[in-house]
Amino acid sequence: MHFISDVFRPLLPVILGAGLIKVLLGIILLLNQLISDDPMLTDEPIFNLLSMIANTPVYLLPVLIAVSTAYRLRSNVYVAATIGGFMFYPEVAMWLNGEKPARLFGITMVPQPSFYAAVPWVILAVWAASHLERKIDRRVPKAFQGIAGSVLSLGIIVPLMLVILSFVGKFVDEVGADWISSLVESSPVVGVMLLGIIFSLMYVAGLHYWLLPILIMELTYNGYSIVLPAMLAAMIGHAGAALAVALRSRKGETKRIAIWSTIVAVLGVPEPALYAVNMRMRVAFYSALLGGAVGDCIWDLHL
Repeated sequence: MHFISDVFRPLLPVILGAGLIKVLLGIILLLNQLISDDPMLTDEPIFNLLSMIANTPVYLLPVLIAVSTAYRLRSNVYVAATIGGFMFYPEVAMWLNGEKPARLFGITMVPQPSFYAAVPWVILAVWAASHLERKIDRRVPKAFQGIAGSVLSLGIIVPLMLVILSFVGKFVDEVGADWISSLVESSPVVGVMLLGIIFSLMYVAGLHYWLLPILIMELTYNGYSIVLPAMLAAMIGHAGAALAVALRSRKGETKRIAIWSTIVAVLGVPEPALYAVNMRMRVAFYSALLGGAVGDCIWDLHL
């Protein structure tokens, strides 16, 4: 977790800046609905431009994370950027979006881009590529050094990563959602508390979108959802843990980062608090998980 935090920290200024722009745009939309309810606001070029600017760091996060990891490992930055940017290739994007089915070695790729773009998987792929590249370059003639390692690491790591993630994603897709749904239905208090604990881990691994069918089913058949507030409590738990770090830390840089991360986390952008603050300290991270569980328990008992 500390390594992931170290990788994410150099990206913090741009992520915080983009998050603040998104928050300001959200406030403008809310005020517009309360005052004039002008539907033309979202069609304004400047509004759309700022929205695209705010979404760009999140959209390019796999590339940014890959480059930051390569700098941290002192490996080939361009190989890392290629690994992170592979999913933006048009045909690969269609595979990941489900527009075009794909099978690798008999395993069907799960149509979920957020899963493949999750921070840990990108870091692991770049780490594996850097080690493989170094080992290959030590064993090839000098004429091929620097080339053979890059070519073989890309040709091995990228397909291997897709196969492993497709296998894991297929298992979670078949088992995970049904297991969570049955647990919430049979024991709502325990299920919601458990979801408050594991949701952050699902978010880190890119598995949080597997809860979407459960949300749709709850809203369709019940008219309300008990999973959605559980997700909210888990994210607010990270805002609370980041605030605690800001209050107790004696380091000026840590305090400043934690304060800004808390602000944007409360307003709907939890990544800085999750990756840059809480993952850096085990107590803060575990406290955020516990806070999400306690918040879900209080909400469930109140309901």
